Amino acid sequence: MVLKGFLDIDMIRATQGAGYVSLVRVGIILIALCAIVFQPSTLRAADRACPENIVSEGIADLRCWTGTEPVSLKGQWGLEYQADRQSERFNGLALVPGLWRDMSPALPFSGRGVYAVSIQLEKPMEQLGLKLPLSNMARKVVLTNPDGKEFVVFDSGNTGSNMPSIAAMRMPIIALPKVESGSELTLIVSNSFSVHGGLEDDVWLGPLDVLSRDELILVIYAAMITTILMVFFIVNSGLWISGDRDSVLVMLGIIAALSAYRQALVSGLLFDVFPSLTNQFEAVTGWLSFFGVAMAGVYYFRFNYPNLVPQWLANGAVGVAIVGLIILVFQPLHIAQQFGAIYRPVLSIFMIILLGYLWTGFRHPSRELKFTLAGSSIAVAAMIIDIMYYQIIEYHPVVSISSLGFLVFMATETFMMTQRYSHSIRTSENLAAELRALNASLEYKIDERTVELAAVNERLVSMANTDALTGLANRRAFDEAVKREEARSKRSGRNLVVGLVDLDDFKEVNDQHGHKVGDDVLKAVAKVLAETLRTTDVYCRWGGDEFSILFPETSGAAALMVSERLRKAVTQEEFVTQTGLISGTVSIGLAEFSPGQNIDEVFEEADTALYMSKQAGRNQVKGAWEED
Repeated sequence: MVLKGFLDIDMIRATQGAGYVSLVRVGIILIALCAIVFQPSTLRAADRACPENIVSEGIADLRCWTGTEPVSLKGQWGLEYQADRQSERFNGLALVPGLWRDMSPALPFSGRGVYAVSIQLEKPMEQLGLKLPLSNMARKVVLTNPDGKEFVVFDSGNTGSNMPSIAAMRMPIIALPKVESGSELTLIVSNSFSVHGGLEDDVWLGPLDVLSRDELILVIYAAMITTILMVFFIVNSGLWISGDRDSVLVMLGIIAALSAYRQALVSGLLFDVFPSLTNQFEAVTGWLSFFGVAMAGVYYFRFNYPNLVPQWLANGAVGVAIVGLIILVFQPLHIAQQFGAIYRPVLSIFMIILLGYLWTGFRHPSRELKFTLAGSSIAVAAMIIDIMYYQIIEYHPVVSISSLGFLVFMATETFMMTQRYSHSIRTSENLAAELRALNASLEYKIDERTVELAAVNERLVSMANTDALTGLANRRAFDEAVKREEARSKRSGRNLVVGLVDLDDFKEVNDQHGHKVGDDVLKAVAKVLAETLRTTDVYCRWGGDEFSILFPETSGAAALMVSERLRKAVTQEEFVTQTGLISGTVSIGLAEFSPGQNIDEVFEEADTALYMSKQAGRNQVKGAWEED
């Protein structure tokens, strides 16, 4: 009746909407019943097979046990314990399940314990199996028959060494040889780095096929949840790749991937696939994924609802997780586990506060916010239930309730993301259709205008970069070339030479023959430059009767040779003008550019070298380096 009242659909539908209610209902039922649904019925019924206290004073009285259903060997086992680095010893009875630190008096978590129980049966039994809980300790199982014959039926490795932290993590269903009445089951546990030294959960004895079947059922459930979470990771990654690189999708993908990893880890599925993985790997990556989910989860809400979730909350939750990561990296594992006992409740508080901030947006909720609140409420509730289980009774479910909660959360959020992306695609398609219609009507005009503008632009570019008289590049185009060559010379460290060319006695030509003849001479000299200089050289009309040249990747000596060839070509040329043939000469000044030098200084040096040519009698080539 309480559950019916809590899930009164008519009452909730009136305020929240039918779809939202259905989601809440399904999620709450999943959380409330998952512990029952996902536990094999054979394991639950096993305790009814024999009296309640089957194991007492190191003896398991299974004479009333039919052997058809698994039975829990919880009770008083014999225990011989030796601490690693301390003198504590213990030889007596200890409860299974139970941790060494919880015994009275408490024993150090770092040590080696040998648990033993004598099995009393009505008759010998075959085809039995043993199920050990997942644990990050080194363990070895030995069965000793009444005749003293020992069988090592399981060995994770390193139970007798000082390195139990690198034992194999996989705990399969252990097949036992023929078990007779009076057989002794010995479980050797070695621990050096976990505060959970001892036996945390029940040890199950039962038919091998039944235990294997029940284990397979749990593995299938775990594999289904892991697979679905990985599908959500792939979907969100695909949306991110094909979408607008939204950081919300990145956070959601990280949550899905890490949640899938944690489910594969806590269920043992990962160790079935990779049997060589060690308990140290399980402990470290388990904490890393836990902190990772917490940080990605908080920032997912911060990125998705920046107006509802304050920055201090996200920074605070992430800051606490970073402290845990630092402890995990620089401190022994047991310190990180002790920090975890504080971190889990603190994380629960942060999550409850975060939900509170999200609920403040419910005054004017959007459809997305409704789904987010439903999914996140279920996920946070599942996480808190898992934390309570672990903190209070140290319960280790094969299929964690958190995984189910995150499954619902990922389903709602991925659905909303795909809806958002689909809406974006539809909007883009509509806009594209409108643009295509507009383009179709304007295409012809645009093509016409494009042709016209291309011709005009070509003329404008030519006019802007060409000297109208000589047809050479003008000062503007040459300045751009200077910048490019200067930058290239600095990058490559190769030589660059600047040259200035001046017509000798050009003023007299203008005075005697007129400016039109002078223009003819300038055009003739420009033609000689174009025919004589190399294709790699850059030249322009510098102004008046002066021309400027760039010699890229050219030494001073090579520039002198090219310039000398130019000087001779001008000297040997007879310029055709309106008044007849006119001869002339040029003076040339050169200067080398160094990568650390200012290019303007190089032009000044070239001008000085040009002056030296004039002073030396004109019709000469001088390099600035020849000044001395």
